[in-house]
Amino acid sequence: MNSYGMILPLLIYWSKSICTTIFSKYIYRFNLGSFLLISSVTNLLVSAVLFGLQIYPNISRGVVVTPGNASGFTSSFLLSVVIFCFFVLYDSVSRVKVKKVFFRIYAKDKNTIIK
Repeated sequence: MNSYGMILPLLIYWSKSICTTIFSKYIYRFNLGSFLLISSVTNLLVSAVLFGLQIYPNISRGVVVTPGNASGFTSSFLLSVVIFCFFVLYDSVSRVKVKKVFFRIYAKDKNTIIK
């Protein structure tokens, strides 16, 4: 089997899995993660609009970008990155803890192997 034939189904599976998780945990239910995700996406869209409508046309014409536009773009983009980091931290901390199962037979075998 071709390696590209294996990569594409994996990418499709992981993208569907990530989208399903985001929709089920953060879009259908509103919690702190929803707020962080929506804020991050909103700030990213604001920075993209500022870049597309204000900064890129000025750079392509050779005109100096105004400090207000540059600081607005930079602050909205950095705020988006920081809020997304908070979202990832919230998502990793809010996971359900898995109970550890203690098998006595395994512990006895492990002790006899060590001794």
